[in-house]
Amino acid sequence: MFHASRWGALALAVGVVGQLGCAGLWHRIDRDDLDRIPNDEKLALFDAENEVIIAKDNIEAVEREISDGREAVERARVKIKALEENPDVAGISSPDVLELYREWAKLRYELREDEMRHSYVKREVADEELWLARAHYELAKAQLVHDHDPERGADVDVEAFEGQVQDWEAKVAERQAELDESRIIREEVRSRYDDVSKRLQEASGGAFGGPWAD
Repeated sequence: MFHASRWGALALAVGVVGQLGCAGLWHRIDRDDLDRIPNDEKLALFDAENEVIIAKDNIEAVEREISDGREAVERARVKIKALEENPDVAGISSPDVLELYREWAKLRYELREDEMRHSYVKREVADEELWLARAHYELAKAQLVHDHDPERGADVDVEAFEGQVQDWEAKVAERQAELDESRIIREEVRSRYDDVSKRLQEASGGAFGGPWAD
């Protein structure tokens, strides 16, 4: 089971990744170096800049997902605690239904924790996708300087910028593979939860375990 202490460790790791900004890219082009580039040629940067914006938006979306996930985990934990302290709080008279309800509540807690684990993996993927987007942006600037500013462009090693992109593509692919594995684990937990939910709905005549239950 995925506990709060591990969330903290993952959150710290994510924070460290964010602080390594200066170390993320080894090859950069100062924006001032584009001063001599005709404005109409700078339109080539639009797609690369947009990629960076989208990557940042994706990080914000995952962070909201993590925040919502923490609240969902806490609600599930409180429900289990309430059942342990007073089984009558569920308002279920049938012992068999109550037992199924307890099992369902525990699996819901496990599912919410696993969703949090998965969200942290998504966060790591989003971080590296942002670095890849930045690498594409630096490559786009390097190509502009190389192609349109002969004096400065002679010192720009475009292949080095291309290699930087390839490095981050490899890192993203590795993280994506981890995300795929994480998704399989999440679906296994979801399958067990859905099975108990279905049995609880049938046993309670639809009163408990439905898709509306948080």
